[in-house]
Amino acid sequence: MRIAMYTDGFYPYAGGVSTAVLALAEELAKQGHSIFIQAPRPKGDVDTSWMHPNITVNYVRSSEVFIYPDFRIGTKMPIFIDTVKEFNPDIIHVHTPLSIGLEGILVAKRLKLPLVQTFHTYFMDQEYMRLFGIQNQRLANLFTNGGWKLMKLMSRLFSVTTAPSHYVENDLLNRNVPGAVVYCPNILPNHYFAPHPRRKGDVRSFLFVGRLSPEKRVHILLQSFAEVLKTNPDRNVELQIVGDGPDREELVNLAFDLGIARSVRWHGKIPHQELIDEHLYHMSDVFITASRFETFGYTTLEAMAHGLPVIAHAYRANTELIDDTGYLVPDTESVSESVTLLAQAMQQCLHDDIAEKRKAAYQRAQQYRPEEAIPHYEKAYDLARQLHPQTATVEEIDPSEIENIA
Repeated sequence: MRIAMYTDGFYPYAGGVSTAVLALAEELAKQGHSIFIQAPRPKGDVDTSWMHPNITVNYVRSSEVFIYPDFRIGTKMPIFIDTVKEFNPDIIHVHTPLSIGLEGILVAKRLKLPLVQTFHTYFMDQEYMRLFGIQNQRLANLFTNGGWKLMKLMSRLFSVTTAPSHYVENDLLNRNVPGAVVYCPNILPNHYFAPHPRRKGDVRSFLFVGRLSPEKRVHILLQSFAEVLKTNPDRNVELQIVGDGPDREELVNLAFDLGIARSVRWHGKIPHQELIDEHLYHMSDVFITASRFETFGYTTLEAMAHGLPVIAHAYRANTELIDDTGYLVPDTESVSESVTLLAQAMQQCLHDDIAEKRKAAYQRAQQYRPEEAIPHYEKAYDLARQLHPQTATVEEIDPSEIENIA
């Protein structure tokens, strides 16, 4: 099959969507499929020669997005219709709802091809609104409601919507999103897997990997860790933080204000491939996150594939990933409650023998290996081709529906 993917997040940008798209493309290519990827051109030169020969990447002109300096959005118009026609795709797979995703929709319309989309991000979440400086609750509610209306409206153009977790699948079905909604898990390539080398169950270090931005709630992790250190002043325990972002300076200052700076290690941004190939997840014993944003939690699963138990809120996909594989704490939007709950879970880790949880985490991650996940996508693409004549066209969407969304 010849699959054209359109995404505003791709290599070398280190984000969940970028990681998911690259892993999917690589594993489909290994199965003999041909993949075309349209993505924003990064700053400077980028080497794609290491990618599978069945993958063609077409970078287009792009510009920075102010909330993430290293994230770029495609700005090239008109549509690269000749480029994709030369590739001659059987299907178009759109991964993002931004400019390049919109181009994918228009290309599919022009070439009369079936369309698939993946719901990677709850872009209408109020946490997401805060990234753009929208703090007013009434305005945030308006954007949330409008976002869902727009998502459902645009979904009429897609034969199939894939969901990276059963939680997202059920949520989209309950919201009556048009078209077929199917579960297609994100993929952990086989080289991601490396069981934790430590035999003993003692905990010496906690790890967070991700963007240092508001929706990740890293400030809560720092406050929780400060509570743990108060209770265990003589214990040699660390919090390792891998990543960079707009909140870095503020978070470093918070660590000093809390008196925990000596026990927090800031590794900065580590290239994703290095993070995996060098098994840097093994620098710690337990993975921890306070985020309530993810549809899938890619770094959570990467940690589990390295034998790390996970501490997280019982929210969205976490509830299907984590049980005996880690520590689920009750979900709450309250900062003070989150701090207390996560600190209690960290305390529990320090007293537990986590050897069994390490084994359970590693085993749970196995279901996301390529051989388990790729058949889901192949079936979704086949379904999209079957349903294609039933999909709405751009002309069938009344412009007034878009105008009245808010």
